[in-house]
Amino acid sequence: MTRPAGPIDDHSLLHELADGEFHSGNRLAARLGISRTAVWKRIHALGALGLDVTATPGHGYQLTGGLDLLDGESVLEIAGATARTRLEHSEFLGCTDSTNKRLTAGSPPAPGFAHLCMAEFQTAGRGRRGRIWVAPYASGLCLSLGWTFAAQPPEFSALSLVAGVAVCATLQQAGLRNPRLKWPNDIVCGNAKLGGILIEMRGEADGPVYVVAGIGLNVRLPEAALRMLAEIAPLPATDLARCMEQPPERSAIAGLMIRNLIAAFDTFGREGFAPFAAKFKQLDAAAGRLVALHCGDDITEGMAAGVGHDGALLLDTNQGRKRFYGGEVSLRFG
Repeated sequence: MTRPAGPIDDHSLLHELADGEFHSGNRLAARLGISRTAVWKRIHALGALGLDVTATPGHGYQLTGGLDLLDGESVLEIAGATARTRLEHSEFLGCTDSTNKRLTAGSPPAPGFAHLCMAEFQTAGRGRRGRIWVAPYASGLCLSLGWTFAAQPPEFSALSLVAGVAVCATLQQAGLRNPRLKWPNDIVCGNAKLGGILIEMRGEADGPVYVVAGIGLNVRLPEAALRMLAEIAPLPATDLARCMEQPPERSAIAGLMIRNLIAAFDTFGREGFAPFAAKFKQLDAAAGRLVALHCGDDITEGMAAGVGHDGALLLDTNQGRKRFYGGEVSLRFG
């Protein structure tokens, strides 16, 4: 397990400020072994991480709201012994460009095993269709799990739905009552987006297939981040802090998610989508609703009728029932 720091990451300073209390410049300088001027410069640089640090004369510096920092050892402990035996490598980063990019660029694990990468902050986080993923430092979960299938499962197109079922199971275990999935990869609560899934893969047609599942989950976003998301995202954004009374610590959520994802991918590799179909049906936010499916410049309207045995979206249109394996669904929430 590794935890390197990125070029704009300052984990030691953030650890001091994480309690949300005031800390004098003198105390921070002594704790970090630097000058007060260096403290001021490093405080100023935290704005690039989306953090709000105030300076009050006579009191010192305060990180508004504090931080819930990840604890890699706790994450792996909560993930459980079975999941840990499947993890060939794990790293917990302060800052990186993209957790998915780090895993896709590296060597894959052996079939039936996983690599894990988590970060407090991403400089180039992204979702499907190249959209930017906005998550200030330690405000959400940026988690990527790489998994190698011995061979491509016959219903491989359903993998994002399987990951979504695992994520929703995690949220339910964490105390969220009503997570739902919007085909193919959005995690929603009420009428707003709580997170998303990005699946990337490489492999040979007749050999092992390496996939990286990137999970972005909003846990406690500042108002400024929500406003930014409202300007660039097709769905309103929300976070766990707004969807439930008291979200668990991020390390606990991450550990549960790793456990559920590994178990889900293992089952999917052996049994396909069938064990997950009923669970997805219960979580399906689009079923029975009039929707518009956007595929490039083409728009198809119809009544969402669930998904097929392979995860394809089923739409009842004026021309009959059609199947779709890609695109973006727009719907109205009731």
